Amino acid sequence: MAAQPSADACLEMSAHKAAARTYLKLRLDLDKQQAPLWNELEAIAAENDTAMLELCTDRPANPEGRSLVARSERAEIRLDRRLAALKALNVPLRKLYATLSAEQRAVVDALPMPLPF
Repeated sequence: MAAQPSADACLEMSAHKAAARTYLKLRLDLDKQQAPLWNELEAIAAENDTAMLELCTDRPANPEGRSLVARSERAEIRLDRRLAALKALNVPLRKLYATLSAEQRAVVDALPMPLPF
């Protein structure tokens, strides 16, 4: 089971995701119809980043010394939050994707994992 990232690592991941979203927004050169859809998607992504960062900074004392069961439960909480985040992004992402041109779709379809959302 993977260790929980440190608070610094979580902040770094959050910053990278925010930067990647900014880069992607600039690359897509969104039109007036697409901008509100992007803003909705970005707001949800930012909320998700904040929720994950809060979980990451709310680390138990001595996480390595905790029992296997406790670590497993903590991993399940992280995965549940990540799944909830993906589900929250699903509808706005589909709405935006439906408005993208072929060139814009080529940009987003080439995104590496993990996605910046």
